[in-house]
Amino acid sequence: MTFDQMREMFEAYTGTSDQVDSVQLALWFNEAQMDLAYDLGPLESAELETDEEGCVRPGEDWLTLIGCDLPFRRLPDGRLQLEGETAGKRIYYRRIPKALSGTNGSEESELLPALHYLPALFAASRYWDVESEGDGEESKHASKWLSYYYQGKNLAKARLELARGQLEGWYVY
Repeated sequence: MTFDQMREMFEAYTGTSDQVDSVQLALWFNEAQMDLAYDLGPLESAELETDEEGCVRPGEDWLTLIGCDLPFRRLPDGRLQLEGETAGKRIYYRRIPKALSGTNGSEESELLPALHYLPALFAASRYWDVESEGDGEESKHASKWLSYYYQGKNLAKARLELARGQLEGWYVY
């Protein structure tokens, strides 16, 4: 879904038309994208490259670590200390999604297409929060739209977990 399509969805949710600046709307969409990306963002993998101490330093685009082909432990400075030979081994992580600028209506979110409606829900919540200025009725609108956003996010997470299969156990590193 393009930025303009998400804008149209936002305007349908809020009953507004061109009342919110595109850059402000992009900020709200990006805030939602970051929140969604921790659990549902783009997955990446990279071949392990270690520093002189045999550790992997997280890349600039890393958001959260998913796994590694080798056992590791996280050091206080954020690096990963690996156990074993790194040749041909990979690390898996969720990447920070590219931010929407709000200046190009054809920009697309890097999140899965099934999630593209969620930033519009989130933005509707932020819109009503700003509009409320202490008014109880509009504050309720903000809470309602944020609730819709979290319901959609949690449903997407639950469906993703079901698609992965039943959880067999936890691993503590």
